[in-house]
Amino acid sequence: MKIKDILTIDLKEDITNVIDMENLQEEELLSEIDNYIVTEGLAREFDKLADVFSGNIKETGIWLSGFYGSGKSYLGKLWGFILSNPDILGTPARDRILQRFHGISDEALIRNDIMALESKDFLVVKFDIAKQNTNLGIAMTMMENFLRTLDIPENAFGILLFHMMMQDSYTDVSKYVADKNGAKWSDVRKNIMSYHKVIKDIFLGKGNSENDFNNIKDTIEKERDHYSAAKLKEELELFLSVKPDVEVVFLFDEASEAINQKKFTLLDLEGISEAFSAIKGRVWTMAIAQEKLDDVINNSSINKSNLTKMTDRFKTKIHIESTEVDVIIRSRLLKKTDSGRQELENNFETNSGKITDTAMLSGNGLTKTDSKESYATYYPFYQYQLQLMQNFLFGKKGYTSTNVAARGMIISAYDILKKEMQEEDLFCTATAWQMAKQAQPQPPVLLVNRYESAERVLSQTGSPISGRCILETIHFLEDADSAPTTISNILKAFISNPDDYYKIEKDVKSALDSLVEARILILNDNQYRITSDIEQRLLDEMNEFSVQSYVRKGFLLDHYKKSSFVKGAAKVTDNGIGYDFYVTTDLDDEITNPSQKSLKLKIKSIYSISDDRSADINDIKNTYQNQHDLMYLVPDNSQFTEIDKLITDIKRIDYIADKYQRTDIEEAQYIRNFVSIRETKEEALRALIEKALTSGTIIYLFNVSLLNESNATTVMTEQEKALVRNVYTKRLSTQLKDDVAYKVIKEANASKLHSYFAGKDFEFFDAGGTLIGDKLTVSEAVLNLIKNTFVDGSSIESKLLEPPTGYLYGTVVSTVAALMRGGRIIAKFGGSEKYSYRDPDVDSIFKNATNFRKASFKGITKSLSASHKNDIVVVLKEFEAVDRNGKKVDWNTNDFDLVCAISKTAEEYAGKIKAWREANSKFDAYYPDMTSVESVLKQFIGNVNDQNYIDKAIAFISSKDSFSDAIDAVMSCSDFIKNRQAKAEGWKIFVQEVNDDLSKAAKIVQSIALATNDFNGAFDSGLMHKYVELQTIAQKIRDEYFKKYSEAALIMSAKYEAIKSKAESVIQEIETLDIEENAVLRSKAQTILAFAEGRICKNPKITTSIKEDSTKLTFSEVLSANDIVGQKETELSVIDAQIIRQKPEKKQDDVPLAEGGDAPVPEEKKAVVSTIRRELPKSEITVSEYKTWLLSEIKTISAMNDTDKITF
Repeated sequence: MKIKDILTIDLKEDITNVIDMENLQEEELLSEIDNYIVTEGLAREFDKLADVFSGNIKETGIWLSGFYGSGKSYLGKLWGFILSNPDILGTPARDRILQRFHGISDEALIRNDIMALESKDFLVVKFDIAKQNTNLGIAMTMMENFLRTLDIPENAFGILLFHMMMQDSYTDVSKYVADKNGAKWSDVRKNIMSYHKVIKDIFLGKGNSENDFNNIKDTIEKERDHYSAAKLKEELELFLSVKPDVEVVFLFDEASEAINQKKFTLLDLEGISEAFSAIKGRVWTMAIAQEKLDDVINNSSINKSNLTKMTDRFKTKIHIESTEVDVIIRSRLLKKTDSGRQELENNFETNSGKITDTAMLSGNGLTKTDSKESYATYYPFYQYQLQLMQNFLFGKKGYTSTNVAARGMIISAYDILKKEMQEEDLFCTATAWQMAKQAQPQPPVLLVNRYESAERVLSQTGSPISGRCILETIHFLEDADSAPTTISNILKAFISNPDDYYKIEKDVKSALDSLVEARILILNDNQYRITSDIEQRLLDEMNEFSVQSYVRKGFLLDHYKKSSFVKGAAKVTDNGIGYDFYVTTDLDDEITNPSQKSLKLKIKSIYSISDDRSADINDIKNTYQNQHDLMYLVPDNSQFTEIDKLITDIKRIDYIADKYQRTDIEEAQYIRNFVSIRETKEEALRALIEKALTSGTIIYLFNVSLLNESNATTVMTEQEKALVRNVYTKRLSTQLKDDVAYKVIKEANASKLHSYFAGKDFEFFDAGGTLIGDKLTVSEAVLNLIKNTFVDGSSIESKLLEPPTGYLYGTVVSTVAALMRGGRIIAKFGGSEKYSYRDPDVDSIFKNATNFRKASFKGITKSLSASHKNDIVVVLKEFEAVDRNGKKVDWNTNDFDLVCAISKTAEEYAGKIKAWREANSKFDAYYPDMTSVESVLKQFIGNVNDQNYIDKAIAFISSKDSFSDAIDAVMSCSDFIKNRQAKAEGWKIFVQEVNDDLSKAAKIVQSIALATNDFNGAFDSGLMHKYVELQTIAQKIRDEYFKKYSEAALIMSAKYEAIKSKAESVIQEIETLDIEENAVLRSKAQTILAFAEGRICKNPKITTSIKEDSTKLTFSEVLSANDIVGQKETELSVIDAQIIRQKPEKKQDDVPLAEGGDAPVPEEKKAVVSTIRRELPKSEITVSEYKTWLLSEIKTISAMNDTDKITF
């Protein structure tokens, strides 16, 4: 049975290739309608259009889209006939088309929706816009097609004729010409000369002149050159005014193609749609395109903000999905007879495993044939093949492919059935090469050449495989771009019977290898691709390039370095400690370069392995059988040829890529492909080299270990650990972390130090924080390196990292830190030596590796005995001495710091004496004993270093008593200065002030004079020793001074009590009189009152100075106050005499008016006469007393006027 026998379609018929929107021949139209298959999806689109056109919508733009061959043009054309509904061979087109809806869901409902269009009359203007000449703009193109639909010429004469028809209310051109001219339009329409004359005659018949005709024709021609959407709107409105019941539908195909061809722009179309929207639903624009409107907008170079109205104008958007084509192919081309379908289903049930496997390629989004229904429905195709063919024809986006003939899915599928499959035996399936042949019947010349070359190459090699067919298969898969062109996919796509897969698998692989060797194919990432002419030329150039041996060896070395197995072997961890291996080739080329090269691994280059690999291994074993620090790895060289070829291919690609570096040359895109191929080859090379290494042989100490991919890492690790143990014979069981060192230095609580270390190897401190681990193995290793001189940390680290110790940085730095903390190491850092862990910046040394490596260290070889140290500590603790870093000295202080503390303490106390001397020029006079104390302290001051600190310690012990006495003396002096010196100096000042005051008063007090001499003598003998004596003398002087003061103060108080009483009386009188003119006198009286009150001191007190506590008057000032009592009495008398005791009065009526009576004339001010009462002296006085009285009287009346009076 043949395949044609189970199909219901007659393969003798032909199917129309492309729907021509402008082909209106009745036979063609009838064929198109009769062959149209309405799917459920298409029926819904027809119904949607019916709703739109029968509705009342404002925006009349419709965008119908679908990929090439999807049937969008077919649908659009038939919809145009549904609207215009012409008779086709006597039957309305609408009736014929509705017959195709038989059997669909909602058939009756959709029929009713479409038949509702009977109430409307549509004039449909159909054209293919991509075929139109749009040089005059899309508006003119649409007008021309509108005129053509009315059977009017599409030129200036036609436009003139149209306007005359509209003017006379005609729309039938034949009737108009017959009525106006009597001519038969069908006859004259054929020739421009004929219809030109008729149109002109009609125009002249309207009373126009020949000149008018020429002018109007020229005007129309000019308008055609600048024909706008607005003008088209005006023309259509003329037509619609004549035909008020008609709606015009512009239905044009290939809209997006025309836009891509620059025949018009989206802005042009937007302008048309906007103009039509103003005609209120009577003019429709239905654009048919491959692309959706949103995609067209997004792909345009026009600013999107300028196209905002576009989507608004085209409110109705319909997209024909590929599934509709799939339904059509299944329903029309692949429909089976009942018996045929049963045969197919039975075959699937019998051979489902083979069929399912063959019917599925590895790829993206391909549907698997895994049921008898799917198999029977799509046979002789698999479902995925139709998916691939769609991509092959149109690309993944569904647009017409540029490298394939413009053929639709339906046509291509039909041709495959008719030309390839109908005579094939039942159960054979279509192959990719058959599909490529029919979907692309005229392939490009390049492909034809490759097909012929492939045929020739395989024929010459005797291959049973057709070179053309295998290349067509690859070409089909490659252009479909959904299934990679791997051997498996090529085989499945190449065969027509699942049983052939394993029969020809070897032949196909061999054929592909031959085609790659012939440079017809390129293999990249396990995918085959047909070469171009340029690629073949580049491949020829590459093959002519010779890759030198040293280049290949160097490239192999690079891959040894990149090998994950080698990288893993370059580092091994044993007992939690990492070790680096120095990996080289047998030619001593470095693969790794660790700082420590004590552990060695040599890897033999596969280029160095002879034909007798076993002999090479024996030579290595015998040569290095006693070398504990070296291990050898001999890779498996069974894939040497393939490795060498890959290296050669890669270097040749590097050569060609370097030669063609420019990006603006035709070779550029192919060079990029080669670079991609290089990456694939390098990945394959990497895998082969990794396999060679992990399948190699390890030789160590005459032992041979065979590796394989499963045990390679384990065996390598075991052998490396054995090597480590044989090299690092003094290594510790554990190592310390880097941060331990810093913590040890910074720890404030010494009792916690032991908690930072674990294990016997690191017992540095006891529970009290005392260093006890200076004899540990690790401590001795460090101290032995630095016992005689300073050694930098980098050298210490480097030396102890070497065999046999193998101490890591953390162990080294932490050990040094512990010894530093315990006072067994001196450090040098930042230009200064650090004798204690408390010294500035010592913590910085251990904070990071950089500082540690910069610092230098030296071991301390001498130390104080426990008793000597105790003697020093006891003395220093008595004075709470601190070390150089301000830390109080105790038994944990190291020897050096103890000695430094002695010097520091002595320097501190000597410094106090110096500071006191500088602050007080009389210091030596005050404290004459401090000079000798200072000399004693200076004996203990001096530079302390690692050479002399032990000697200084011994010297101190012998002189510790004098040291203590000196410190005690300074402390006593300090206490005296703080608590008593100021008092002694205060007494000194008081004594001096007393004597000065007595001199001012011209008084000599013998007892005070004698006591002052005693005080000064004691003061000059030293304050500390004479303090009590000074205190006694000072008090004696104070007592004598107070005695004299009290006597004078008693007299002063009595006299000023009287003055105070008199002043208060004067003030009281003035206040009683309440006369404004006495205000000044009152103020003077108050001043005298205050003065008197300040000199009344009945119970004087003198405490801190010579001034009395309340009055603040000295003894001399009291005497002076007593002397001026009479003066104050006189001042009061003058004030009393000047008091105005009668207030002057003035009456307003007594004031005379000025001439004219305008204002009073002021009286002349009368002089005020004051009267003062004085007393004459007693009848007999001395001349001296008289002079005194007279002077007092003159002073009293000096402030009075000449007219004042005195009464006695």
